[in-house]
Formats: sequence, C-alpha cells, structure tokens
Amino acid sequence: MPYQFYGLLHFAENENSAVNCAVTSFNEQILIYLRNAISLSRSLRSRGISFIVLTNQKQEIERLLAQIGQPGILEIQELCFNMQLPHGLSFFSSHFKLEVYQYLASLDPQSYSLLIDLDVLAVNPLPRCFEYIVEHQVPLYYDISDQMIPAYSHDRLLSDIQKLMPSPSEGRWCGGEFIAGNPGFFSTLSIEVQKILDTYISQIDVLYHQGDELVTSVALEKMRQQGYVMADAGTLGIVWRYWSTPPLHPQRNLDYMKSCFLLHLPTDKKFLAELDEEAASNQDAFLKTYTTYHWQKRKRLSRQKKLSGVKGLVKQYLQPLRSKSASI
Repeated sequence: MPYQFYGLLHFAENENSAVNCAVTSFNEQILIYLRNAISLSRSLRSRGISFIVLTNQKQEIERLLAQIGQPGILEIQELCFNMQLPHGLSFFSSHFKLEVYQYLASLDPQSYSLLIDLDVLAVNPLPRCFEYIVEHQVPLYYDISDQMIPAYSHDRLLSDIQKLMPSPSEGRWCGGEFIAGNPGFFSTLSIEVQKILDTYISQIDVLYHQGDELVTSVALEKMRQQGYVMADAGTLGIVWRYWSTPPLHPQRNLDYMKSCFLLHLPTDKKFLAELDEEAASNQDAFLKTYTTYHWQKRKRLSRQKKLSGVKGLVKQYLQPLRSKSASI
C-alpha cells in the first residue's frame, strides 16, 4: 500500500509564525523553514522515502530555491487555503494544517499520508511496525501529554480543552509535528475540527494555548470517544521531540535519538537549516554534527545563565548604594 510524507510551508507575512526561533525579518523566517524542508527531504530521500511540500505560494518557493542555488530540489504542491484567522495569532501558519486535513481526506481511499513538521529529520530507518501500520491503515498521532502536563499542569490543559469540549475530558495533548492515516481518518478528523473551529476562534482571547495542537487534540479525543482506534507514534519509536534548551518537563537522554525514526528539534531550526547534504543524509555524520552542536549550545546557555546570575547579584548590591547616594 502506498504512503506519502507531506510538510506544510505556509506564507503569512506580518504574522507570528516563527516559533522557537529568533528572526529579524519575514524573509529570514521563510528561508530558515525552506532550508529545514530541504534537510528533511534529503534525510527521507536517503531512506527511499518521498516528500512533498504543501504551500499557498509555489512560485515563491521556486523563486527562493533558485535564489539559494537549489532549483528543483523539492517536490512542491500548491493548495488553496480559505481559513480566516485573527491577526497576530500565535503559531499563525501552523493553523493551516487544519485545512491540510481536508486535502488529505480527498486523496485515493487506499493511500496513507503522513503530515510532519519541517524542523524534523529522519535519523533512523522506519521501524518494522510501520509496514503493518500502513497495510492495516492504522491512524497515528503523537501523544505529548507527558511533556505538556509537567510543564503547564493538567488543570491548565483541561481548562483550554473544555472551552472547546464542555464534556468530561481525559486531557491528552497531541503534538502538532506528526499525524498520519488514510483519507477516511482525515475526513473524520476534518469534520470534527470544523465542528469546534468557530468556538476556538471565538475563545482565542481566553485560551492559554493557541495553535493547531489544541484543536487537533480535542478533535482526536472526540473521535476516540466515538470508538475510533489510533496508535501513538511516540511510543512506537516513529517520532520523538527533543528540546536542546532546558525543557519544563523530564526529558529522555539525547541517546534516545538512536531509537527513533523521526527526530523533531523545535529549538534547532537554524541548525537544521545549515546542515550539509552529508549530515542530513548520513546517520553517523548527523550524530557527530548534532552532538558537537548540542554540547556547544548547552555550554553557551550555561555561561549565559551564570552571567545573568552575576549581573543580578551586582544589581542587588548596587541598588542600596544608589538609594543611599540619592538620599545624601
């Protein structure tokens, strides 16, 4: 049974779409995400896997690829997006994954689609279970409740979820970097999303979390309540999210990357954008490159933390002296 990997590169100038990545301009933001897509495509291609970039501006991507000397390196497909969102919304462009679900629902009924983020890399072969999953068309999502609950508390997650779904909830949270299934799965998911989308937009100002993750988490829970069976791609070693900056939750050691197929690096977009072809395509080259980068980044962050602490102590010490001087 055929399967296809997809990623979304949506252009929305003057919107807050660069996440966990400091940029100085819209053009820099787009080029980073575009180079991420190139690295991801290379990593998948090295394992014989096809990848398509979905976008609202195919000609602009082709122009940028030519500009950076990489014409034709990506397979690109343009979609029409119609969702109307409030200006300034966090994770603005990621919301349009909710419309990608509609497109994936329209494909050949026997196909199997995987929608993944661009700041992801294939670092190992597909696990053996994947063949069974595709053959039997088992839907997959990435349950990151064990990351979200320690970081934000279960009460806070439930508070947001129940603004969209007033009935009792188990409070599970779906990571937005991975979701997969056949067109029937995406059709049902899209229907459930549409049922809650207007409520989500109307509640934006009182929600702690904004983005496709919240909407998708609620839609998937409603499907599970109706008896829909799906599997967690995280526990199967298909995808793993790793934070190179200190996270707010307990995190596995970096060595765990050797046990997962896809590695999601949300705080390392610039690193992924600068990967050469060998590091993106060769496991040993990537592990060596990323381990060195990771060590240097942690060392730099530790130094910055110490410096910040020293500055705080100096400020505390000088403040009384300044007050005393001012009163003389």
